[in-house]
Amino acid sequence: MAEALERDDYGLLFALIRLAELGAHKSLVKVPTEKFGSILRLSQQSASRILRLLEQRGWIERFVSREGTYARITNGGFERLIGLHRDLARILESRIEPIAFRGIVFTGFGEGNYYVKLYRRVLRDKLGFDPYPGTLNLRAATIEDLKALERIRSLPAIEIPSFKGRGRSLGSARCYRVAVEHRVRGVMIVPERTHYGRDVAEILAAERLREKLGLKDGDIITVELTFEEDSLSKAKG
Repeated sequence: MAEALERDDYGLLFALIRLAELGAHKSLVKVPTEKFGSILRLSQQSASRILRLLEQRGWIERFVSREGTYARITNGGFERLIGLHRDLARILESRIEPIAFRGIVFTGFGEGNYYVKLYRRVLRDKLGFDPYPGTLNLRAATIEDLKALERIRSLPAIEIPSFKGRGRSLGSARCYRVAVEHRVRGVMIVPERTHYGRDVAEILAAERLREKLGLKDGDIITVELTFEEDSLSKAKG
């Protein structure tokens, strides 16, 4: 369990977030103290002091050379950011009213099977389950259901990065954890590239949902947004 934060640590956490925005959570980056001070709205001297304090906390590694100051966020610092993410998500999600929509089952273009197979390893790593190769396609039943879909798409998501597979570039995607008919857990996947309109939702699960729920074209089912703590750790990668 992480130790309790001291009062002064909150200012350091803010600085740590700004370092992450510069890419220091991924690699060693150059941090000109004058520029960093401008980002923090502090003097260059104060920015240098902040970097030293972050190093003393063990949240960053700092290197000073003739070329300038370099920094990299340590595992300890990264865990601080994840902890902050988790706490904020829990607080903010408690204010979000349940979002659900009704969708009409329809047969799609058949591309879901192909793309899920290409993304399968990435999806498995990010989502924590092995997705069935195919999506359940739903069309919003009413205008209100379409509005609910748009509300879901406006929320923070589990990000699936773009990559190259089988000689082609595959776009990114966003995923939202959902419950289908209050029974089956899965995700609503929103691909960067799609042939469908905004009224269509594509649902992924570990099982073939048509068989699991006995669905056929024209059936109307309910999908509800869910929040799971483990989604934070899946989203960080």
